[in-house]
Amino acid sequence: DRRSLPVSIRMVIQAMVAAGTLWAIGVPEYVEIVGRWYLPAFFAGMFWFLWIIWMSNLYNFMDGIDGLVATQTVVMAVFLGIIFQSTDLRVLTLVVASALGGFLYWNWHPAKIFMGDSGSVFLGYFFSSLQKVHKMCTKMHKMGFLVQKKVGRNSRFWAILGHFGPFWATDYS
Repeated sequence: DRRSLPVSIRMVIQAMVAAGTLWAIGVPEYVEIVGRWYLPAFFAGMFWFLWIIWMSNLYNFMDGIDGLVATQTVVMAVFLGIIFQSTDLRVLTLVVASALGGFLYWNWHPAKIFMGDSGSVFLGYFFSSLQKVHKMCTKMHKMGFLVQKKVGRNSRFWAILGHFGPFWATDYS
């Protein structure tokens, strides 16, 4: 953050990161808008692509106000840490909330330090991508539930998959 990059270079890098994220996580088949209204796969992919870029730049824009990004992110991270079903995502969001809680002391009015582009753009990317990752983890969680109901609780299948840890050993009864 010693020097600012030109906007064109930042946008190209953010577009590459957003495209790489969607390639790694996968593009949804559709996005539900309201009730029975859906966006097809192409538009859903474009929505997520623009959403990641938008949130990254929105967080960067809000970083100029003393304590705004840190306060909102702490509240959101704690809330997401409470509602997420995946233990890993809960821990991850609560770690981010704790780190920003410590940072907030220095960022409160009058701010002694700011996040800069590297911190604020990362947080925007993190929380915009986290929504997609949570949907993927929820599907995996449900898949584990269905496999467990079909195979049975005490079968050899779970002994083979035992190295997957508590995800597969969750009791759904």
